[in-house]
Amino acid sequence: MGEGDIPSDISGLSSLKVLYLNSNNFTSIAASLARLSNLQYLGVCNCRELESLPVVLKRKTSDWKHNWSYFLAINSYRLAENMSPITLLKTHIKAFANSRKRFDAVIPGNEIPEWFSQQRGGSVIEIPLPLNIQNDSQWIGVAFCCIFGDDDGSKIKVIGGPTYIHSRYSGQSSSNGSVFQVKNSRMVDSSFLNFCGRRITKDHLFLRYFSPLSLKDKCETKNLSLEMSFQSSPKRYPSVKVKKCGVRIMYEKDLEEIKELQCHTIQSSPNLEHIHHHSTENDGSAGSTSPVKRKRDIDVETEEEGPHPKRIQNFLNFITGRSGKKQ
Repeated sequence: MGEGDIPSDISGLSSLKVLYLNSNNFTSIAASLARLSNLQYLGVCNCRELESLPVVLKRKTSDWKHNWSYFLAINSYRLAENMSPITLLKTHIKAFANSRKRFDAVIPGNEIPEWFSQQRGGSVIEIPLPLNIQNDSQWIGVAFCCIFGDDDGSKIKVIGGPTYIHSRYSGQSSSNGSVFQVKNSRMVDSSFLNFCGRRITKDHLFLRYFSPLSLKDKCETKNLSLEMSFQSSPKRYPSVKVKKCGVRIMYEKDLEEIKELQCHTIQSSPNLEHIHHHSTENDGSAGSTSPVKRKRDIDVETEEEGPHPKRIQNFLNFITGRSGKKQ
């Protein structure tokens, strides 16, 4: 599917929650998609020509049981060149207006922006929470980020893991007077993002944002910290390899001050033409000789098929009742 092939009347599907536009050749997405006010998931994986993206995951207008949104742009390198992860966060957080608990995004990248004020190697990071943060009207949530790669794209991999709020209490033993500390943990979230067998050929960034809706009811006590593990996968699926992670507590002023950061560099940029030239032959690493065969799944499209404008138009015709008979 190329530029202009997305049917303009798709914006009329106001109750649409999931939209897959993977493995297409358009350079931009129509701004009319922003009218899909209930859209929860947008997939633009392997859209190697895509350069820009409207804010389409906006404020929800109905009660969606999961109350979160996610955006996947795996292997969409041009988009990552033109949109930093900070811009991606800023635009969608503004659009949510605190109406959703969580936002996840995956985009190519091999450096965590300096904007994430605390960073460390590995897959686990913890940050102290300010006292009475739940009563701070300027507080708008917490953003996490990690760099990950996949050395073995032939297996189904996941990313994500448990997030906890820890509270610590100090006390003194009545028997010998020694000081001790008690740690009480409350789970905030335990979700994973399943890539459904999509080949991740170079380093990517995983972003996870928690709004105050996710955290406020767990912030009543003192001495709190928030911890996220990016690489604690369920037993049935292995995790991708997480190399480094970062976190930032966000306030209203962050939405005004966030700028495009020069530190966001894409490992694939110097070889972009080479990647585009070989994308139809080899979607794996340099040592791969054939594409991985994948099952059709609710979260995946095979590269051999991919979406087709006629099939999308037939689907829209069926939904709107205009012409469901024509094959």
